[in-house]
Amino acid sequence: MSRPRSEKIVELKAKLITRIREGFLRPGDRFMSNRVLAARFGVSYQTAHRLSAELCSEGWIERRRASGTYIAGQRRTLTGVQFLFHERAQRAGSFGSRLLKQLCARLKDEKIEHAVSFVRKRAFLDPNLFPVVWECMETVLPRLNEGQYALLLHDLPPAGLAGSFIDTVSTDDFSGGLCAAEIFNRRGCTKAMVLAGPKTDARCVRRVEGFRSLLPDAEVIWSGGWFREDGLEVAPCLFKKKPQALFCCNDRLAEGVVCHYKKQRHRPPEIIGFDDAPIAEALNITTIAIPWDELVEAAMGIVRKRISGNTSTASRQILAPRPVIRR
Repeated sequence: MSRPRSEKIVELKAKLITRIREGFLRPGDRFMSNRVLAARFGVSYQTAHRLSAELCSEGWIERRRASGTYIAGQRRTLTGVQFLFHERAQRAGSFGSRLLKQLCARLKDEKIEHAVSFVRKRAFLDPNLFPVVWECMETVLPRLNEGQYALLLHDLPPAGLAGSFIDTVSTDDFSGGLCAAEIFNRRGCTKAMVLAGPKTDARCVRRVEGFRSLLPDAEVIWSGGWFREDGLEVAPCLFKKKPQALFCCNDRLAEGVVCHYKKQRHRPPEIIGFDDAPIAEALNITTIAIPWDELVEAAMGIVRKRISGNTSTASRQILAPRPVIRR
């Protein structure tokens, strides 16, 4: 007569089945070898082997010759990429427009299928495509299936379980704001102000915090958006305050300020923008540049990994911005 199974082994088997059933391990994921299973849970190799054999016979895992042991079931194959970008990316010369154009060009070169969806209130996801999301995480995230991978561009990752599956590539906004303050400091600009975007934008808040970590007395003017017209709207207020130096949290806001000063036939203050959009070159202003090439390359690396079937834990890449000095 065989010895009754100990409570520890019963609980261990139940724990492994729960992991598989609840989606923490998915079809096609590699399962632990008997040696790893024994070491991790403090059981003998023979016990680990017996547990694996039972899970295999019950259909939870499957052994592949000369490869290893995997979670049973059909792994979903991704055929390409679905870009889910906020509708602002349709605006020529915007950050989103530039980013989308570069990514589409790279995918076309590599012959990877891709589709573009511009999102405002609703998002329709193609289950066969890997989602790449910009500026509409709150709309897209609830529509992702549990355990579905996605790539979030230029934003903070979500907390909790979702963060285990959402890859992110972003820039260090705090450092970028600090860079702008350091440049003003070196130039002897003592009366500095900040023209910020929306208060609800976490990236904008981080840029302001970075700037004020060095220049804490800098007054902040918040605008309702990120575009030229938003800069024009608050420019009269800035004009009255006569700042010696102005940090604009993006280049489009800087464009609005410069336009207003030109209408008033006044020379604008010393300006530093953010993003290094084409308008910054046209205005000949110093700006804190998003490392575009590195951002696109990092995103492409994640895209290749996910559509090839890689199911490793999500990665978070934060790229350092760099100043582009213009006179």
